[in-house]
Amino acid sequence: MRHRQVLVILDYNGTIVEHNKVEVESEVFKGLMDIKSKVPVKFLIVTGRPQELVDKKIMYVADYIAFEDGAYIIDSSGRIVFEYHNTLWNVIKESFIDVLGKPLFNCKVILVYPLRLKRRIQMLTVKLKVEDIVRVAINRDKVIVEPREIGKGFAIKYVIELLNPVKIIGCGDGEIDIEIFKHSHIKIAPYNACRKVKNLADIIADKPNGVGIIDCLRKILLV
Repeated sequence: MRHRQVLVILDYNGTIVEHNKVEVESEVFKGLMDIKSKVPVKFLIVTGRPQELVDKKIMYVADYIAFEDGAYIIDSSGRIVFEYHNTLWNVIKESFIDVLGKPLFNCKVILVYPLRLKRRIQMLTVKLKVEDIVRVAINRDKVIVEPREIGKGFAIKYVIELLNPVKIIGCGDGEIDIEIFKHSHIKIAPYNACRKVKNLADIIADKPNGVGIIDCLRKILLV
């Protein structure tokens, strides 16, 4: 598949790198760079992580990276092309922290809590009457609290408008990555993906994480 308007969308945690790791394996990085050098595709990385928890060298691969599920998006030069601002959200965020305590991750915009707090978070959203403002997203063993105005779907639509691709390949491993699949013509899941994602995938890699994704992308793009 050789076309200038092919967009490859990649999740980061569990798709490019192993869960809870930051550094991109050498084999994966070299594989992505090899594809980029041979095929004129664009790479969009969409992650729930803040920028400091993403390997800096991935900037050599990505044309765009959406951090914190689209709370801010940067291009390959590091320039911010979108950044979420909402004073009310900051108040809501502090209310969640006051009631639930310190989250696993307190990012610029989103909050990440352990899955065991799912019910409490949902009840608090109702109590605060912010159901129209707050999205509670489940991703494997974590609960993400974020504004409904953003999300992986928002980030993808934003970049699609910039690039206008005719073909989209989406890669993800967790429930939240189903948003990636909704916008993809070809859907790839690594071997370690959750069951829901595998059930929706067109291709399931034989290997986990980035190594499996690279194998699949080579077979699709380098033909």
